[in-house]
Amino acid sequence: MDQLAPKSKTFQDSLYEKAARNQSLVKALFDISYSILISIVVLTTISAFRDQEVFNYFLVKRAIFGRLALVVLLITLTPGILGRFNIQIKAIRIITLFRRRLGILVFLLAFTHASLMFLPKIVKIEPFLIPPPTFQIFGILALTILSFMFLTSNNFSVRRLGPWWKRLHRLVYVALLFILLHTALQRTSIWSISAGVFFALEISSLIYAYLKGGSFNNPTLKQTPKTP
Repeated sequence: MDQLAPKSKTFQDSLYEKAARNQSLVKALFDISYSILISIVVLTTISAFRDQEVFNYFLVKRAIFGRLALVVLLITLTPGILGRFNIQIKAIRIITLFRRRLGILVFLLAFTHASLMFLPKIVKIEPFLIPPPTFQIFGILALTILSFMFLTSNNFSVRRLGPWWKRLHRLVYVALLFILLHTALQRTSIWSISAGVFFALEISSLIYAYLKGGSFNNPTLKQTPKTP
């Protein structure tokens, strides 16, 4: 009997295997991006009081950090949505290899955005409104949730919190709702539309998974990859 010929690897297979083999390199790139964002926050904080020219350079770019935070968040949520709908795309599984790292990046981008929003008020370049505009309140609420997720994005917290770790990190759905309101209350844009579409997909996938299996858990993503 002729032996069956081995199944040839697809482009997605090769891409996933390459990403898995080079996890250390990718994680190093994440660490570099974290350092850059932290440096920007420190630099802009110092320059707000000493070098207005440097501060103004980053001030006009503050929206970029918020938009990048949203993009990375939506990328991070994509495997869960597809998994609950039982849509298997192996290339998308690359995201799950670095999901925790991506979550940290979301927080640091959002924190950088927030710091550049509030520093001008602290140095009295812009008025400090009390109460703040409604869209800012939702932004603060979203950042608060992301802060708790950031602080618990480590193996120690996973062990200590046990089942509460997953419950806490499910608040990302609430954070996405707050981000949707944060963007939509300013104006209708590609960012508010994207947040709205993904929020609708999240809710739909959760309902679909519950009706099909009686659980909100994603059967294809039962474990969160550990990050050293």
